Amino acid sequence: MWGGVAMLLFSIHSPQTYAQPVLPETMITPLPGITGVHDVVINCDMLEIRTDEVDNGRGTFKAIVWDNGERFNTTGGIAESWLYVEDHVGHVQMLSLGMNIKQPDVVIANDIDRRDANTPDFIVGIVYVEESPALGYIAGMVMMRTYGVYNAGTPGMVVALLQKVTLGKNPSNTAHGNVDGNPHIDMWTNTGYLVSGLPSLREFAVCWSEGYQYQNCYTPPNYSYTKHPGNLMYSWGDINNIGTAFSNVVNAKYICNGMSDIACYYNAEAMQQYSVITFGSGIPCVGEVGLYANEDIPKTTANFPAGNLVVLNNDPPKVTRVEAMNQYNQSAGLISKWVVAASMPPQVLPGFWEVWSYDDRSNANPLSTNYTGSSADVVSPAVAAGVSPTLSGNIGNRQYTTGYYPRDYNTGTYHDIWSRSVDVFSGLMSGTELQVNNNPVNIYWDINRIYAVSNCSNSGYNILSAYFNGNEILYKESPNAFYYKPATTTTVKTIGSRTMTGLHPNPAHNMVYLSHAAGKEYRLMDITGKTVLSGQYTTSGVDITTLTCGFYMLNIKDSEGKQTSFKFTKQ
Repeated sequence: MWGGVAMLLFSIHSPQTYAQPVLPETMITPLPGITGVHDVVINCDMLEIRTDEVDNGRGTFKAIVWDNGERFNTTGGIAESWLYVEDHVGHVQMLSLGMNIKQPDVVIANDIDRRDANTPDFIVGIVYVEESPALGYIAGMVMMRTYGVYNAGTPGMVVALLQKVTLGKNPSNTAHGNVDGNPHIDMWTNTGYLVSGLPSLREFAVCWSEGYQYQNCYTPPNYSYTKHPGNLMYSWGDINNIGTAFSNVVNAKYICNGMSDIACYYNAEAMQQYSVITFGSGIPCVGEVGLYANEDIPKTTANFPAGNLVVLNNDPPKVTRVEAMNQYNQSAGLISKWVVAASMPPQVLPGFWEVWSYDDRSNANPLSTNYTGSSADVVSPAVAAGVSPTLSGNIGNRQYTTGYYPRDYNTGTYHDIWSRSVDVFSGLMSGTELQVNNNPVNIYWDINRIYAVSNCSNSGYNILSAYFNGNEILYKESPNAFYYKPATTTTVKTIGSRTMTGLHPNPAHNMVYLSHAAGKEYRLMDITGKTVLSGQYTTSGVDITTLTCGFYMLNIKDSEGKQTSFKFTKQ
């Protein structure tokens, strides 16, 4: 997601003709039964951890959040959100954020004030909407909370709540996905303070929409057509003390249909922290109509400079996302400072929605061009950046990673999430689209945000894809060569210290099995890190009949002491 010249880690400039391996999917959890609309929202973040504890010295710390997609429910106690944290050696913690929590987004910080022995190793920041019974569970306030991650890298890793504050000044309407709310958060990287030789993260910025009201946008006889306009809001703060963020809230005074996103970057020439916000609106009687980006917003702004508003398209988007190259610097050549990915009305041929990318240099790419004119409504746009390729050292990447999901109304032909790269220098998309998921995806809700993608925020290392396939929340970590699944080969690509070819079945009832693990020591731990079973693995597998239902981690250690971890669910 973020900011620092460099060894160029990403490189896709032309269609790829060589065979690539199919990377394994990791199932986080089956999503509990959904009784309403399947409008699942998922977001993720990742940091690089440089340590000898993993094979190549480069591990990743992941955080993924999602909600269960419940909308239009007026009884409460149905909508719920979750946080999943996985450290660089595979230890996992997953916890509920609580009931009536919707639309979560997440960041990870590593510049932590060292006050005492109880200082966390990382802080995870989450923004969301908490619905209120007083508002009929269809609206609520935008909130933020932080969690401390303690003992990372050990079986005793703990994730604990630190702070919780209200950001919203007025309620946000969450009854329909693109009406209001939808808070997003990003962080600035800091090269003035390094953690293990990489930029640190401490300060954040947030955007959202609030203050909905019914507006009659047409005169009789069409007076019944209404919209829910809201105001675009902004705030910033320090992850170590988020209590000040409420006093930093700014009303941007733009009408927003609820779909906004924010990305942070540091302008090295100006030595200033800025952000860019993308938003869309389709409310002609009260404000802006179309897709917009407001760039170069100073961190401590009290108002949004009108001259920085960029019109990307005159049509309003269904969903819009943005990412920026942090540590923005033009010394290595002109680059795209930021890229927006948006689900737009038909732009080329009559038909359904399309996903396009736009940048600050007026480049526009039809990312979903393979589905133009088809019966597929292309939704769930996603975009990831990294650290600008203008810093020194082995950090930095030269592509934006975008993604989208063609949702087929009629024929049921399309069941996959796809991704393309956008070159940071040329601003052009790759000629090849790559399949993200291994197994079919079946989601038919139109305001669709089932896919999220991120690079390591402090280096640009690797690609984290998190998605909902209709039944389960999954993730896939891909190397910087941008591997996904462009071919039919079935070879498994190992990531980091994961040297086994996979655990099965998952979920499991009685036994779990691993390939090529015979003779290796194993240790089975529950979600608290407690060892519940251990021994030497045999081809007979591990008997889990006596274990209670829940989430478990199976650690395998080889003769050299290297450990590989596998997560599974006991049902």
